[in-house]
This record gives sequence, C-alpha cells and structure tokens, in this order.
Amino acid sequence: MHNTALLLCNYRIIADKCTSAMDCLYENFNKLFKEYEHEYSTHSIYPTLVFWNELLVN
Repeated sequence: MHNTALLLCNYRIIADKCTSAMDCLYENFNKLFKEYEHEYSTHSIYPTLVFWNELLVN
C-alpha cells in the first residue's frame, strides 16, 4: 500500500498538498471517489440489484 501511495504521488495528481505518502494516497482516492461518485452511487446500481434479485427469487 505504501508503494501505491508513492506511485500516486509520483504522478503529482495532488502531490503538492501531501505531507506524507499515506496522506497522498488518502487524498488521491478521495479525489477519484468524488469524480466518479455518481457512477457508483446506489441510485445508479439499484436497477441492476433489482434485476438480479428478480432472477434469484423467481
């Protein structure tokens, strides 16, 4: 995990704001999560869950 943090910092996504490798990892994942949050929200996955539930129940 430490190597992943360093890798993300090396790409300087937001490395200028990082005080340590783990801070950088945390900040980068937060940034990515916020950018793609709508794709993984329960609202967007709900139809898929309903579909699979219907298949399993019936």
